[in-house]
Amino acid sequence: MTRKLIAIGSTTAVVWMGLVGFAVASTVSFKPAQNYTVGTNPTSVAVGDFDSDGKPDLAVVNSGDSTVGDNGTVSVLLGNGDGTFQTAVNFTDGNNPTSVAAGDFNGDGKDDLVVLRSGTSGSDTGDVTIFISNGDGTFRKGQVISTVANPVSVVATDLDSDGNVDLAISDLAGDSVTVTLGDGDGTFRGRVSYATPSTISIPKIVKILDFNHDGKKDLGVTGLRTAEVLLGNGDGTFQSAFGIGTFTSLQVPQFVADFNHDGNVDVVLSSCQVFHGCNESLLLMKADGTLSAPPGTNVLQAGANITADFDGDGNPDLAGRSSINGSGVITIYLGNGDGSFQQPLTFPLISDVFKSIAMATDLNGDKAADLIVTNSDGSVSIILNSGTDFSLSATPPSPATIGGGQTATSTITLELLSAFDNPVSLSCAVQPSQLGAPACSFSSNLLMFDQSGKASATLKIAFSAALLARGDSRAAPFESLWHPVWSFAFLGTGFGIGLSRRRKMLVYLLASAMFSALVPQIACGGGGNGVAKSTNYAVTITGTSGQMSHSTTVNVSVQ
Repeated sequence: MTRKLIAIGSTTAVVWMGLVGFAVASTVSFKPAQNYTVGTNPTSVAVGDFDSDGKPDLAVVNSGDSTVGDNGTVSVLLGNGDGTFQTAVNFTDGNNPTSVAAGDFNGDGKDDLVVLRSGTSGSDTGDVTIFISNGDGTFRKGQVISTVANPVSVVATDLDSDGNVDLAISDLAGDSVTVTLGDGDGTFRGRVSYATPSTISIPKIVKILDFNHDGKKDLGVTGLRTAEVLLGNGDGTFQSAFGIGTFTSLQVPQFVADFNHDGNVDVVLSSCQVFHGCNESLLLMKADGTLSAPPGTNVLQAGANITADFDGDGNPDLAGRSSINGSGVITIYLGNGDGSFQQPLTFPLISDVFKSIAMATDLNGDKAADLIVTNSDGSVSIILNSGTDFSLSATPPSPATIGGGQTATSTITLELLSAFDNPVSLSCAVQPSQLGAPACSFSSNLLMFDQSGKASATLKIAFSAALLARGDSRAAPFESLWHPVWSFAFLGTGFGIGLSRRRKMLVYLLASAMFSALVPQIACGGGGNGVAKSTNYAVTITGTSGQMSHSTTVNVSVQ
């Protein structure tokens, strides 16, 4: 992923663990969770290509457990390209790392890592460490930036349009954001801190926005009862921060996505009350920076701030964790595209080791958002979205009955049911599978959907005349025509050689019997094995795209 920046892991969010056969609608489904052991207390995940094979890999920060001398690690899991991962390999980065992001910091086409430590106590104020990829999934330690005290959140992106990856870092005090520009060789320079005018000392999350639609990257910073924007000048510098909205005590806003397609990034607001728990609401951002409630019901369950298009309709959705009768459940809110949501879809958790959803991103190349989950038992879970969904149908074969050297055809039609328009591969199988069965094939084995969301192919079911010469049971009527030839040949041979009258009479009787056997065979329409004239075959057509598969069956007779 040369020069391509990969999404950051974060400590935001919600929970997902161990769903079995998860499905929310005909166009939304997920595979069961696959778990991978990492380190103690995983807190943050980054996705990148760390071994230059073009497949997504994972880097997981494990903060450890200082009470037992576990100072934490970074786990690297190389991807196989299909959403599965190899066994994690761990390396150490000081005491108690807390956050990680990926990007190609030295321009060699391999994704590197930036790892944050917020510090422990006393004189340990943490640091920001660069790890340069060796191209095989291992890393070497690079620059250590110790001038940012107690860093907690980082984004890696090109802020000054020079082609090099830069960093924006928020700190534990919550009163500033530090920008450091990349030199393109894996080092960073010119650290500038920008005040975020909040009186609340609380960790803040930093994100990249284009708030004023000028094509320049801006910074969005959110924390307890504060949401601030720093407009970018396009050269890596930023204007003074200004606040968005007015929030009360125990309200935490978070910039998420554009839910009503007006070009503005909207805000999910988490509101908590003593003894009453927390819930979320979506606030729509206007062009002037003011916030307003969307149409319809606006109260979401707690933690619904993981954003992705889960059902492939082109509208952003939300995922979160909620509670029903004291039990944790996963809640999906499907967006309508105007800032409102459909009725929430909830699914029970079958494990209590979950911690949070680190992110939603495509891990197997099918364009659908998958989920990466951190768990309290020192593991991460990968939950794959089933991806492209489609309908598959086939017309009855024409003709319905074929003989030797003939071919029947059927039209296969696919219709897209989601926005994940990946190619669909076709396969077919004939049953019963036996000697003499017809063969099936397609005019094209790989189909692409057109602009109307449709695709088609022709199924061919062919019965070769060559099968008749290989002892197929349907060849018996033709074989019986040789009986009179054999009979007369046998009779002529018997009378043509010097045999006694008695022996010639015996030959005559045998030849007559062979000739007579032809009559009932012709009358019965076949050879002496009693096989019927025709055989019915079922042809199963299967279409597969990523994790989604559909099948249908047509029938044909062969005689």
